[in-house]
Amino acid sequence: MASTLSSTGKHCATCEYWRGMRDIRSDGKYVNYEGKGQCTSTKSPYKGKEKQGNDSCFAWSKWSALR
Repeated sequence: MASTLSSTGKHCATCEYWRGMRDIRSDGKYVNYEGKGQCTSTKSPYKGKEKQGNDSCFAWSKWSALR
């Protein structure tokens, strides 16, 4: 079951460095995501680890595909 997050929230599924199953709603302001994805941020202590889409960390950077 997919979950949804606002593009203004600093969560993994809205981060440039999160690699998981996600897509953007047509308005570009929300992300639909499922489960876990890998963090690829070199600034995050979670680099290389799987994180839930609704998790967050200090190395968050807004996904460039979002408005």
